Amino acid sequence: AYFVRKFDEVVASTVLLAQRIHAGSVTAAEGRQSLEAVRTHLAETPMVGDYATLSSVLDELTEALRDKERSDQAQRAEARAEAAAEREKLVVEAETLAVTDPAQMQWKAASDRMRHMVDDWKAMQRAQIRLDKPTENELWQRLASARNTFDKVRKAHFARLDAERDQARVVKEELVKEAQRLATRTDDPRTAGAFKRLMQDWK
Repeated sequence: AYFVRKFDEVVASTVLLAQRIHAGSVTAAEGRQSLEAVRTHLAETPMVGDYATLSSVLDELTEALRDKERSDQAQRAEARAEAAAEREKLVVEAETLAVTDPAQMQWKAASDRMRHMVDDWKAMQRAQIRLDKPTENELWQRLASARNTFDKVRKAHFARLDAERDQARVVKEELVKEAQRLATRTDDPRTAGAFKRLMQDWK
């Protein structure tokens, strides 16, 4: 009776394991480890019971775990593909901003978006399954390259605007000097026309 009870305990634990496997509440690795423990216990512990039936059940559970592992691998592959697609979308957005015509760019909004893209990338790493290294590195390099290009274009654009403003200031200072010079020529009938031309140049 003692040895029968020991065997029945193994059967009960096997039934519980089968329920967990079929419910999906155990990973394939955990299931394999538990099955191996049962097989080792059966081999090393004297017991009395229907070994043939229990062995058949263990074989069925082993095959069920193989199916689960294949299913898990397919799900992981799908999750990685979805994660890669999300990263690709982020990278394409950065690359699109990087090649946008500077004259058409909404610089404040674009700069804010570029700054937040790295945070978005890190959030994706935390929230999603990690990509394989080659894919992740390739996408990251594209994102970094797009950000560098954007920064260079932004700096060049605002440097050009500063130069244009400086040139405009020089031109306007010359117009002011000319206006001040004309202001002393009250007796010259051409002064009014000259002032009119200065105002047109200013505009």
